[in-house]
Amino acid sequence: GAVGLYGGLLTQFSESALAGYVDLAASSKLVSVSSVDFLILSLFAFEPIKEDMSRRGWWGCYGENDVGRLAAFCFPVLGPAAYVLLRPALKD
Repeated sequence: GAVGLYGGLLTQFSESALAGYVDLAASSKLVSVSSVDFLILSLFAFEPIKEDMSRRGWWGCYGENDVGRLAAFCFPVLGPAAYVLLRPALKD
């Protein structure tokens, strides 16, 4: 589902599609509120995931690659889902 959506978005992106989205956002409160909500949730996903990575020993143990790994897990929808599936067990 989500992978197909991202693939379609990347292959069908054009100026006319962007103009259509802007028109839709201007005329529909649902689209504009959902877009702002999506943006805010995506921006604020970094800190909770970083904290959980630290608790599980995934932050600071691989050197300079930490930020890249964190950014990959914060990719909307797929990133947090992949993180939940791939993260190690919590140490007692």
